[in-house]
Amino acid sequence: MKKTLALIALVVTGSVVAHAQMSPVYVERSILCESNNNRTATCPSGLSQVYDARLQDQQSHAPCNPGQSYQINRDASVTVSNGCRADFYFEGLTYQVLQGDTVLGNVETDDVLCESNGGRTSSCLVNFSRPLRIQVSQQHSHAACIPGQTYRLESNSIVVSGGCRADFLVTGVR
Repeated sequence: MKKTLALIALVVTGSVVAHAQMSPVYVERSILCESNNNRTATCPSGLSQVYDARLQDQQSHAPCNPGQSYQINRDASVTVSNGCRADFYFEGLTYQVLQGDTVLGNVETDDVLCESNGGRTSSCLVNFSRPLRIQVSQQHSHAACIPGQTYRLESNSIVVSGGCRADFLVTGVR
């Protein structure tokens, strides 16, 4: 029997999925994270809780040194820089969203860049069948990014306005 952690209501394109539950699922996965042209890159693991994370297989000629050219982050992602390219091993929990005995999918996270240029409203698609929430992970604009005012989640898109430009951490079901 699966232990139910929380009872939630999912907002999906304006309708509510009633009596949905979240159940933990143990996952092991490898993700490739690449610093192309020595640029910094952050790669989400898609896990909600991490038990173990480490460099698994270095693929670059450039060194991958912890704290210098890569870092495992508290948000279950890895950041690489200075040409580091490697597979990283993650072990931890994700959550399945259940409606009765039907698995609707796993709860995962993703980073999405969305920009309101010139103050114009812009929409950016997210790669989830059921996005649940968004939050700013890194703001790039001088203009404020305020939830519900200059950014919001609308169906399968992030909508930004008023000059808000940011990387958003999106949590949802694929």
